[in-house]
Amino acid sequence: MSARKKKISNNEREEGEIVTTSESENSIDDNLPSKRLKICNVDTTTNESEIKVVRTTDTSATMKKPLLHGEEYLKLKQQLKEKKLRLKAIPRFSLKEAGIDAALCIVPEKRIPLFLTDIQHLILYSILGNHSPYLPSRWCNLEKWNKLSQIVIVVAEGLTLNDYLDHKLSLPSIKTIFDASVEVVTPAVSECSIISELASVPLTGTQKDKLIQEFGTLETAMKNSKDLMVMMRAVFPIQRNVQPIEEEQLPSSDIFSRTKLLLSAWQMVEEGYPLPLRGGLSNRYADFVMTKDSYGQVNANSPMFGLDCEMCRTKFGSELTRVSMVNEKFEVVYETFVKPYNKIIDYVTQFSGITEEILENVTTRIEDVQNMIRKILPDDAILVGQSLNADLIAMKMMHPYVIDTSVIFNITGNRVRKSKLQILAREFLGEIIQKAASGHDSVEDSSASLKLTQLKLAKGIHFGDAVLDKPNKRNVKFSIKDEPSACKDFATSLFNQVSRSNKFGQLDSAQILGCTDTITEYEKFLLNDEKKIIKCLIGDSNKEVIKNTCEKSLEHKLTISHIKIPKNKMILEKIDKTVKKVDKWIGKVWDNMTNNSLCIFILGGDINANGACFMGIKKQLS
Repeated sequence: MSARKKKISNNEREEGEIVTTSESENSIDDNLPSKRLKICNVDTTTNESEIKVVRTTDTSATMKKPLLHGEEYLKLKQQLKEKKLRLKAIPRFSLKEAGIDAALCIVPEKRIPLFLTDIQHLILYSILGNHSPYLPSRWCNLEKWNKLSQIVIVVAEGLTLNDYLDHKLSLPSIKTIFDASVEVVTPAVSECSIISELASVPLTGTQKDKLIQEFGTLETAMKNSKDLMVMMRAVFPIQRNVQPIEEEQLPSSDIFSRTKLLLSAWQMVEEGYPLPLRGGLSNRYADFVMTKDSYGQVNANSPMFGLDCEMCRTKFGSELTRVSMVNEKFEVVYETFVKPYNKIIDYVTQFSGITEEILENVTTRIEDVQNMIRKILPDDAILVGQSLNADLIAMKMMHPYVIDTSVIFNITGNRVRKSKLQILAREFLGEIIQKAASGHDSVEDSSASLKLTQLKLAKGIHFGDAVLDKPNKRNVKFSIKDEPSACKDFATSLFNQVSRSNKFGQLDSAQILGCTDTITEYEKFLLNDEKKIIKCLIGDSNKEVIKNTCEKSLEHKLTISHIKIPKNKMILEKIDKTVKKVDKWIGKVWDNMTNNSLCIFILGGDINANGACFMGIKKQLS
C-alpha cells in the first residue's frame, strides 16, 4: 500500500474518532478510489459492533446538554422571546429588479440608471410609510419603515459617479457602510437645480381630484408640467422658456392638456424607449440619432403625429422596412418603404405586409428616413403610437415627447398586461383593423393610435383606463404627474409632506444644514411649514456643515445635510484629497447615527456625468 493511502487512513480515523481492535494496512480497501475520503473506507472485516459501541459512547458524551429548570429555564425563554422581537423590529432595505439594473456592481454597458425622483420616493416612504403619495416599490423594498430611528440624507453637490469610480480605493467608509449603491440621472446634467428636483413633489391623482373639486378645473390651479421638463432636460436638449408662463388655452377638442398623457423619463426607461443617457448605457444607443438637435417646450397645443413602422427579420434581428406618419387630420405626411443593408431572412409578411417584390426596387435607407423625420417634425412635436419604443428602435431615433396608447389605455385593470391596438380600436373606436390577409397597414395603425388619443383627450384622463378608474390608485404602476404652480397655495413639496407627517405620529422635527446659498434655495420650499417642524442651520463651510450634522442629527428624525464641492477642489492635483475628505465626513456622520437609522448619500453629478446614490441601514453590532 502507498504512503498516501496510509496517511489518508490515519487522518480519517482521527477525524471520525473511530478506534478498532484490528488496525492494519489491510484496513483500506484498495478497490475503492483513493479520492473518497470517507469513513466508509474502513475495512468491512472490522467488527461492526465495536464501531457502533465506541461511536454511541462518544456521541452520548459530546451531545449531552444540561437541562434547565425553574427560574433559569424561564429566564432563557424570555431572552429568546426578546431576541425574536428585536429581530422582527429591525428595518431592512433591498433592491428590486429596477434597482438591481441600476446597481454599480452591474457593468456600465448594461446599467440602467434611476432618476432622482426615485430617491425622493424612498425618502418620502421612509418618513410617511403607507401615507406617502408615492412609493419606491418599482425599484426597492424598505421593510419596517416605522422602526427607523433616524433618516439622514447627505447630498454632495459637485461630485459625480465617475469621481467615485476613479477613486474607490480612497473611499473606505463609503465602500463598507452602505448596503446598496445605484447610478442616478440628476438634473445637474442639464444644469438644473438638484434641490428643486429633490424637494418638488408632483401632485398625485387624489390631490388633483381635490383641487378640481375646490377650484372647478385643474387648469385653474395648475399651469405647466415642470416636473416633466426638469426630468426631460436631464436627458434631452430642451430649451428653457424665458417668457413668463401664461395660462394655456386648450384646443377646442380637448378637455385637459395633452402633456398629461406624455410618458415621464423613467416611464420611458421602464417601457424600453431609447434615451440618450450618459454612462455605460449610452453605448447601447451609440448609433441612434435624435429627432431634433434641440427641442422646444411641449405644451397643450403642441402638434401630435401618429407613427407606425413595419419590420422584417435579418440575421441581426428586426430591421425597418416601412414608415408611416400622419398628422392630426389623419393626412399622411410621410410614407416610405425602407431597404435594410443586411440580408432579409424573414419578411414576416403575415404581420408586416412586406414582400420581396415590394422591396425589390426600393432605394430608401434608414438614414434617409432619419433625415426626413428630422426635417418634418417641429421641435415640440408629440409622437403617438402603440408601443412606440419598438418603432423608434427600428428607426434608430430618440424623441422626448411620446404618448403610448398601450400605456394610456388599459382594459385589463393590470398595468403590466397591455391590450393590443386591434382590441383597443374595436372597443373604443368601433373600427376593425389589422384584418387584411396581406398583413398590417402602418398608415391604418398610426391613424388608429392617434384617434384613440384624441378620443381620450375629449373624454377625460380616466377614460379607457381601468387602472386609473380604481378607487385605490396606489396600485397604479405610475402616476401621470402634474406640476404645482409657483403660488404657495397650490405648491406641494417634500417638506410640505414632512410637515403633515407629524399628524401620523411619525416625525416630530427635521433639519436642513448647508451654507447660506443652499439654505436660501431650500427655504423656497418651506413656505407651508406653519408648525415650524423643519429647522434650518447655516454653516460657514462644508466642514462646519458636517460638524453640525454630527452634533445635531440625534435631535431630529430627519436630517438633510447639503454640501457643495467647489470646482477648484476637483482639479487633478486636489481631487484625491477632496474625495478622501468627503469619505471621512461620511464616516463621521455614520458614527454619530443611532442603530436602525437609514443613511442616504447622494452624489449630485454634473453636466458631463451622472450622479449616484448610496443607501444603508445602521445595524446593532452583535
